[in-house]
Amino acid sequence: MTLTLKGLAIVVVVVVSLVIGGFAVVVSNVPPADSAELTADEKALEFLSSVVGLDLAKYTLTSPTPPPDRATYSYPPELCGLVKQETSSYDFEADGNKITTNGIFFNGQMGFFKIYTMSGAYIYAEPPATDLLNQAKTILQRYRAYATQVYDTDNSYLEPMQNMLNSISDLSPANITVGNVNFQVSENENRTLIQWIYTENGVSMKYKRLELAFRNNAFESIIDNWRIYSVGGLSVINSEEAYKLALDAAQNCEFRIVNDQVNEVVTLPDLSDAGYQMWFNMVPYRNETSDMPSKIARDPLTLYPYWQFYFYFKEEIGGYSGIQVGIWGDTKEIIYCSGFGFYGTSGPTNEEGT
Repeated sequence: MTLTLKGLAIVVVVVVSLVIGGFAVVVSNVPPADSAELTADEKALEFLSSVVGLDLAKYTLTSPTPPPDRATYSYPPELCGLVKQETSSYDFEADGNKITTNGIFFNGQMGFFKIYTMSGAYIYAEPPATDLLNQAKTILQRYRAYATQVYDTDNSYLEPMQNMLNSISDLSPANITVGNVNFQVSENENRTLIQWIYTENGVSMKYKRLELAFRNNAFESIIDNWRIYSVGGLSVINSEEAYKLALDAAQNCEFRIVNDQVNEVVTLPDLSDAGYQMWFNMVPYRNETSDMPSKIARDPLTLYPYWQFYFYFKEEIGGYSGIQVGIWGDTKEIIYCSGFGFYGTSGPTNEEGT
């Protein structure tokens, strides 16, 4: 089967606001499931052709996505049943050159797409630049055009990213922040990673980023959650206040040892001088009520301030290494407080983790 993109029509996406009531969840402005827009498969093929620059007319499709009678999308419960998640996967072959592609779309917008090279090399419609910097510039420029064509959303965030890329002379390791964009370039053997991460008041939010990866001098993957995630607000407490709240919760939480021989509450030792680790991140709400409850409505596509602490016992208690505490930084709400670690897990003595 020979695959081409001739005749592929671009349909404007009509975005509709939809609000669903319910405990701890709200819904963002998203297109309904039956809105007239390109399918995930069509968007994936368009991306391969117009952004990566593959000559799809020369490829044979050897393993398409699931057959028409099998659903290619779902509304996962961890996303509160409100976010349409689609997947698209293809296997292509041309003269011994084999590639596999995988993509994930949220509410019609591509959040992740990767090409796995099984053998050989890409077959391009036009030869790409020989250096990675110019390849990256071309990919980003094409992606801006693709996003404008495919999405009925605000894609202006891509312009400053392209300006930052155009301002450098090589892809050596970098970490630069301009306005609300933290630009990073990193290298690991034959892989180069370029990231633009949303930053606000010094807080870097990796969930909301654009990422391009190149391997062996060729495009490998893209992550673009910038337009997918919004920011719900920063933490109203600093690290010192968060530590005090977490320490108080850890010291006063019910610590119960349960195994084949024991089921009892144990009095905790003084944790005020305990070694601990602390992390802060902006995270999306996930509908896992046993681990991430919330007393206020939260959106699975919005980022919220989240503090996480691990307090370590000087000696294990019943196989546990210490107490873990999670805090919502916008409401000061204790998300969880429980023991962690089993059978010999040891912890650090430093005060702050990264």
